[in-house]
Amino acid sequence: EAFALTDQQKVEGAHRVQVEEMRVKMEEAIGHSPPLSDYDLFKHLVLEAPHPSPLSAHLGFLGCGHFTEANQFLQSKGKKTVIW
Repeated sequence: EAFALTDQQKVEGAHRVQVEEMRVKMEEAIGHSPPLSDYDLFKHLVLEAPHPSPLSAHLGFLGCGHFTEANQFLQSKGKKTVIW
């Protein structure tokens, strides 16, 4: 029991892991650590897919669901959705 964690410590630890995972994903996407606070990391939605050009759209952009995900994110923040 010397190493037992409180529920609050568990929540804080899980949040810290989530923040670091988001930082790693953004660093991979942009090539460097994002200049954002921990709060700002969760204020924005980052969607990744191949470029939607006619030559590569079939490699993952078509059917990736980004338009649906963007609208769900907007709804979760109490914002109006976009009519794509």
